[in-house]
Amino acid sequence: MPNRLRLLFIGKKIFLIGIFFLASAPFISAIFFLFCLVISFYIQFPKIHKDKWNYPLALAALIMIIITLIHNFYYIEIETEIKEKFFSWSPTSSWIGLANWLPLFFSYMGFQAFLSNKEDRKLCAQYLVAGSMPVLVTGFGQYFFDWHGPLFIFNKLIIWFQYPLEDGQGLEGLFSNQNYAGCWLNIIWPFSIAFFFDKSLNIFKKSISISLIISLSVAIFLTSSRSAWGGLLLTLPLLLGKNIFLLVLAAIIVLFVQINLNSHLPELIRKFTTFIPYNLNLINEFNPANYENFSETRIGIMSFAAKMILEKPFLGWGAASFSYYNFLETYIYTGHPHNLFLELAYSYGFLPSILVFFNIISLCFISLKIIYFKTTSIAFKEIFYEKAWWTSFIVLFITQMIDIQYFDIRISLAFWILLAGIRSIIRENNIQAKQI
Repeated sequence: MPNRLRLLFIGKKIFLIGIFFLASAPFISAIFFLFCLVISFYIQFPKIHKDKWNYPLALAALIMIIITLIHNFYYIEIETEIKEKFFSWSPTSSWIGLANWLPLFFSYMGFQAFLSNKEDRKLCAQYLVAGSMPVLVTGFGQYFFDWHGPLFIFNKLIIWFQYPLEDGQGLEGLFSNQNYAGCWLNIIWPFSIAFFFDKSLNIFKKSISISLIISLSVAIFLTSSRSAWGGLLLTLPLLLGKNIFLLVLAAIIVLFVQINLNSHLPELIRKFTTFIPYNLNLINEFNPANYENFSETRIGIMSFAAKMILEKPFLGWGAASFSYYNFLETYIYTGHPHNLFLELAYSYGFLPSILVFFNIISLCFISLKIIYFKTTSIAFKEIFYEKAWWTSFIVLFITQMIDIQYFDIRISLAFWILLAGIRSIIRENNIQAKQI
C-alpha cells in the first residue's frame, strides 16, 4: 500500500475515534481530530487548495482577522455597571471569538478526506450515534433517577459535570443546557431512522434501531426545548417526504411556530396533553404571556441585532459584546442574537457573514438536487443514509437561525463535519457523472 493511502487509512480510523468521543469527551475528540487534520492536509493539500468552494471561507477568515486587528486598534475596553449588573468587554474578545470560526473552517476542509464516499459517511453516522449513548443514559438517569455529578470514568480522564434539575427544567444529560441537549439529539435522530430502514440489518439490529428511535424521540421531548421539538417534527417530512413542496412547507410552518408563538397554541396543547406530567411545562413553553415584552422575543432580539449591524455593517461590534449593548438598550440580559448569521455579522461585519452563509446555502441547494432528484441509479439503502445526512445538517442549520447552540464545541464540530459530508456528496456525484 502506498504511503499516502496508508496515511489516509490511518487518518480515517483516527477520525472515527474522534467522532465516537465527540459527545462524551470533546477534549479527547479534539486531540484525535487534530491528528487526522494534520494527515489530511499533508496528503491532500493540493486538492484542498484547488477546491473553489473553500475560497469564500478562506476569504472570510482573512477579513475576520483584519477586522479583529481594527477592533484592537480602534475599539476601547468597556467596564460598566448597569442596574447592579457589571459588564466588561475587551477588543481581545474578538481574537477569542475567532476560535469559534477559523479552526472550524479548516476542519471542514480537512474532514472531507474522511467522508469522501457513501461508506465513509455511513460509518461516521454510526460512530456518531454510538458515541451519543452516554447522552441518553445520563439524560434519562438525570431526569428519572436524579443522577447528578460530577461523574467521572477512566481515573477522572473524562468528567461529566451533570447538575441536578430544577423544577420545570428539561433533560440535559452531558450538556449544560436543555437546548444544547435537544440540538445534539436532533443531529443523530435522522440517522437512527436511517438505520431502521437499512434492509441489510438482521432482526436483532432492527430491534436495537427501534429502541433507539423511541429513546431519542422521548429524550428530545423531555428536553422541553421548543427548537428541539421543532427539529423532531421537521425531520420526518425532510427524511421521508418525496414532494419538495411539502418539505419547504414543513420548514416554513416550523419556523413560523418557533418565532411567532401563536396565542391559540397553549389552549390546543392543553386539550391534547392532559396525560403529560405537569413538570414538563409544555403549555408554558408556548404561552405568549411569558413573552409580553417585545425585547424578550426572538424577533425583538433579532431586530435589535439587525439595527446594531446597520450602524456598523463593515466592522461589527466585536465578539461577545452583544449582551452589553442589548442590556444597555433593554435592561434584559441576552447572550446572543439567536441567529447565527446575525451573530457573525454583529461580531465581524456583513462581509464574512455573507461569504460563509452564501457558501453554506449554495452547498445545501446543490446537494438537495443530487440527493432528492438524481437518485434513480443509487440503491435505496444508500440514498436513505444520504438523505439522513442532509436532513441532520438542515435541521441543525435551521435551528441556528432561531437559536444558537453553535458555541458548544460538540455542536459546532458536528455542524462543520456534516457540511464537509455534504461537500463530499457533491464531489462524489461530480466524479461519477464524469465517468458515465
